[in-house]
Amino acid sequence: VGETSIDDFNTYADECSDSGFSVDYERGDKFYDAKDENGNQLSLSYQGNSVMVIQIQKSDEAKAEETEADNKTSSEPEKEELAEEPSDDTKLASGIRPEFKEAMDSYEAFYNDYCDFLIKYKANPTDMNLIAEYSDMMKKAADMDEKFNVWEGNDLSTEELKYYLDVHNRITQKMLDATS
Repeated sequence: VGETSIDDFNTYADECSDSGFSVDYERGDKFYDAKDENGNQLSLSYQGNSVMVIQIQKSDEAKAEETEADNKTSSEPEKEELAEEPSDDTKLASGIRPEFKEAMDSYEAFYNDYCDFLIKYKANPTDMNLIAEYSDMMKKAADMDEKFNVWEGNDLSTEELKYYLDVHNRITQKMLDATS
């Protein structure tokens, strides 16, 4: 987290403690490590140059429960969640394949959500709920990468390339607006 003073760091560490990360804690001038009552681990460190690093890790018990839940769902028949391999013969009248448009639209929707998150974070960087939301964002980003990689190396029509550039430009502008 950039633009964080040492005073902001200490205030954030205090808020984390007040929010329940106060079990087995260790605190120094530039670090704070603690667990919550569920065994989840939080580590804060002040790196200098107005940079604070926040790391949070699930407890082993929570990881085991998540693995167990994943194993239960993996025994069920899998549904294909990724976009199908793009095909050349399924283009819309506009010259854009429906699966390509769907991928670009979901990509843009993700970045719209991400920019909204950045704006919320910028307004209140000490909000602990945003850490959980950030974790969800990173999971969604991984899903986006998988869907987007389907298109890597595929030839795009002129219309698809134009649509891709339009989406990319809108995302870039929104990112600039959210971070300035």
